[in-house]
Amino acid sequence: MHNKFPLIIHILIIESILLSSFIFYFPIFCFLLLCFQFLIFIRNIGIKITIISFLIIFCVLFYSIYRKNNKETFYSLNLKMVKFSGTINTLPTKVKNGFLQDISLIYPISTKKTKILLKTPLIPGSSLIGICNIKSQVTRKNPGQPKLDNYLLIIPNRLFKTTQQRSIKFLPQILRWKLYKFFYNNFSYDVAGFLSATIIGFRGEKSLYNIYTKVGLSHLMSISGTHFGLFAFIIFFSVQRICTILPHKWLIKLTTRFTLKEISAFVTMFPLCFYLMLSGGRVPAVRSFIMTSFFLIGLLIGRKVLWLYTLLFAGSLILIADPEAILKPSFQLSFVAIIIIGVTIDLTEKWIKNKKFNIFYLSLRFVFISIAIFFGTLPIVIYHFHKVSFIGVITNLIFTPFICFFVIPISLIFSFIFLLTDYFPVPILIQYLVGFTNSLIFFISKYAYIYTFRGFSIVFLIMIYINIILLILKQYKAFVISSIFTLILFIYSYSLSKVSYPCVTFLDVGHGDSAVIETKDTTVVIDTGPSGRELANYLRYKGINQIDALVLSHSGRDHIGGFEKIIKEFNVVELWDNGYLKYFPPLKDKIIHRKLKAGDVLYKENMKFLILHPMKGYYSLKGDEKNNFSLVLKVYFGKVSVLFTGDIEKDAEENLLKIRNVLKTKILKIPHHGSKTSTTQRFLLSVKPDIAIISLEKNNPYGHPNKEVLNRLKFIDIYRTDRDGAIRICVNKNSLKIKKFSDYLLTKVYPLNFYQELKNLKRMFNIW
Repeated sequence: MHNKFPLIIHILIIESILLSSFIFYFPIFCFLLLCFQFLIFIRNIGIKITIISFLIIFCVLFYSIYRKNNKETFYSLNLKMVKFSGTINTLPTKVKNGFLQDISLIYPISTKKTKILLKTPLIPGSSLIGICNIKSQVTRKNPGQPKLDNYLLIIPNRLFKTTQQRSIKFLPQILRWKLYKFFYNNFSYDVAGFLSATIIGFRGEKSLYNIYTKVGLSHLMSISGTHFGLFAFIIFFSVQRICTILPHKWLIKLTTRFTLKEISAFVTMFPLCFYLMLSGGRVPAVRSFIMTSFFLIGLLIGRKVLWLYTLLFAGSLILIADPEAILKPSFQLSFVAIIIIGVTIDLTEKWIKNKKFNIFYLSLRFVFISIAIFFGTLPIVIYHFHKVSFIGVITNLIFTPFICFFVIPISLIFSFIFLLTDYFPVPILIQYLVGFTNSLIFFISKYAYIYTFRGFSIVFLIMIYINIILLILKQYKAFVISSIFTLILFIYSYSLSKVSYPCVTFLDVGHGDSAVIETKDTTVVIDTGPSGRELANYLRYKGINQIDALVLSHSGRDHIGGFEKIIKEFNVVELWDNGYLKYFPPLKDKIIHRKLKAGDVLYKENMKFLILHPMKGYYSLKGDEKNNFSLVLKVYFGKVSVLFTGDIEKDAEENLLKIRNVLKTKILKIPHHGSKTSTTQRFLLSVKPDIAIISLEKNNPYGHPNKEVLNRLKFIDIYRTDRDGAIRICVNKNSLKIKKFSDYLLTKVYPLNFYQELKNLKRMFNIW
């Protein structure tokens, strides 16, 4: 056991960092786990090693906890017109309103990650001085919402000065910028996007990445172990070949103290470090660099380095630098894929050894590895992204060898030559190779079917891999027991998540509106929110890929800003609006477009949609005309009804009082995010709601919800997306069941409370 001490150390480091994510929610359980582990260690590896091991656990545990608790949260408010100065330090990411780049703030002082929104991208190292608005971007509280890095967003109002720094620390980003500009200036957009992702590790083109994802080739759109391994292989054997053609006298002097393998390994380290610098330092690239470096060091010192040791060492280094990486899909996919490759190679080693037709068996091994990676990482892909294309098994066998062994090496060598000489050899060859590859993948993607899966608890993700490990280790009895236990937990989780339809979910989209109405067979969406990301994540989490009716209340960006994203990513059958919206480009012919007005009635699976506004002949006399022409609809679920009001203001509310006999409703979506221009006393007296929903952003710059509006609602049950997160209301005959997503989140246990830990444990199994 002593010779496995380094292996134990790396596993304990990773375990302690994982514990740091849960110790505040399960302190008693974590303590009991460590006590049980301590007893096992003493019995098997001795007192000294056990004490050393647990000292490491506690050191890393407290370090990662310290890192988590010392993140600055000073700018939690949305601030207007603030002076700022800072330096651009990354490449630009194209977004709808311009380009996002990371910026290091000099003033105001902040250690929090900061991005700036620019109309024109700037070269890394550019120093800026100006006036801006500062917004705090945080993870929304919705089902299926991936945890994002909280950051500050700088929105410049005016730039006074822009200068370029000549510091060596910006050299990596400047070199990446040089290639980035060359790619997009000299190749077609899709080819430039591919080269940018595979050569400099910058995936700024999301549409291309989505196409590759659709056919199961998303891993090719980032710098991974394959890229580093191939690059090291090419440099290593090129150096060996160059040495062999040197004059005989030189070769003898060169190999007096070192072998050719040692010389090649030493020389390869330098371009490998240069490639890491170009890659941008993403998790797969760092992991691959560490593993490849350890292999080369093994050649230098004449020792074989076990792949599992190097993998765990790489994981330990990455997690010590960023403890939260363990919860990110890129880290999980990268390391699980390497483990699968290593295990598959080990399992097939005896099978292909001493075979006469080695090429055939090596090809067969590649097939097994590809299939093993696909199905081995499938649980992680489904858990995080809720969709998968099984055509990826075939496309990986066809495209991965061609791209990895032919397209990428040539592109990489030409890019290095360009950085050294400003000359890019034969660009037309790269344009043809990459363009042809992209065209084939685009063609296949049109016929690739995406399977969607409903979200599930992270507990099942862990249990699935425990079962796989037990099966590989041939622990069949333990595998059967663990599988039965997993099945019981699944049934328990399903029973907790069972709901009575229909349901209405008001999503937390920040300053905006988006709601989803669900029945057993029908999905109706009312507004998309400003970006559509929260809505898309929720629909994927629920396993929904078709929207039967997409309702757009009015042209406000906070309500329909995500329209293009939703139309692209989901099958929309019908589109309903107020008749005043214009679409560029025009809508697809297959979408049924309904321009609605007051008095229209529509039906969807036992649901009745009554349109109340805008009325024929209505003119907005006061307030914002766009808001006052919002589509107002009343949705009936039997005797229960919900009134959706868009952003109507006082003028439209007064007009609706003409039909006060149909305004009374059980649930009211408060107009215009609780603004003082809406929700008048007369309107409330006519609607007489029991429940009010306010969709808004925390600490928004508009002061919503207005205190006077809240005072008018004091006798009504109020739910707010800024405080409660997503709000779900399910109708069971005439009764309502209301759930807040904030109730599904783990809560910190302080002081020690075993009952609270049990409640947290139950939340781990809850599915929305």
